[in-house]
Amino acid sequence: MVCLDTDFMVALLRGNPDALRASEDLPGKREVSTTPINAFEILFGAYRSRRSEENVKAVAALLSNMELLELNLDAANLTAQTYAALMAEGHGIGVEDTLTAGIVLSHDETLVTRNIDHFSRVKGLKTRRW
Repeated sequence: MVCLDTDFMVALLRGNPDALRASEDLPGKREVSTTPINAFEILFGAYRSRRSEENVKAVAALLSNMELLELNLDAANLTAQTYAALMAEGHGIGVEDTLTAGIVLSHDETLVTRNIDHFSRVKGLKTRRW
């Protein structure tokens, strides 16, 4: 299963040709997910946009076609470990992205993102560039 990062979902909604091409290589509907953190980020952006009503509907339609991974105790533990390690190394990636990484790690999925340099700091996280 693959987990979609916010940057990929935003690009899809905007009709970005690279994202649309990459989406053709994604597995079926039941094998695509995102995290509650990414859902929050994309919904927040939609609510803040000039065409919020239209954009919120588009985001809701996109999110309805994928599984929402759970932020459970295992994910919280992995996130805390990851955040502590990155902060100790002086290479933090922010709370939201660390939460995303912890959730993806706990569910053993691959994160589809363009932010490979950023997420490559997380040990054990599988990423796929779109």
